[in-house]
Amino acid sequence: MEPSREEAAMLTYRALTRTARALRRSVNATLKEHGLTGAQFSLLTSIPPEGIPLTQLASRSWADPGNVSGTIDRLESSGWVTRERSAEDRRVVLVFLSERGRELLAKLVPRHRKAVECAFRGLSLEQMEQLRTLLAALNPPPEGP
Repeated sequence: MEPSREEAAMLTYRALTRTARALRRSVNATLKEHGLTGAQFSLLTSIPPEGIPLTQLASRSWADPGNVSGTIDRLESSGWVTRERSAEDRRVVLVFLSERGRELLAKLVPRHRKAVECAFRGLSLEQMEQLRTLLAALNPPPEGP
C-alpha cells in the first residue's frame, strides 16, 4: 500500500534532513581543520575585495542575519577580517578580508570545492540537475508585488 501524502512528505523530509546533515558534516570537516564553521566560511567567501557593509553581508551569504555581527566579531578576533567605518557615511561599518583571511581562502576554497564534489560523487551530472530542479520546487522565489 502506498503511503499517504502526509506520510510520504514526512519520509521525504526525514531523508532530506539526514542527507543535509551528512553532507554538512563531510564537507565541513575541511573547515573544522582551520577552526571555521560553515556560517563563518560562508561569510568569508561573501566579502568582496572592496569590502562590504555589514548590513549587506547577510543577504550575500547563507548566514542568519541575526548572527552576522557576532560571527564577524569572532572572525575579527581570529584575524580573518577587519572592520572600518565608511569614509562617506560614518554610520556604515565595512567588513574586509584581512591578509590572513585572503591567504586562508586561497588555500581553503579549492579544498572546499573538492569536498563538495566528492560529497556528490554518487550522482551523475544529470541527477544533480534533477536534484536542483526538485529542490527549487520546494523553495520557489518570492512572488512580486
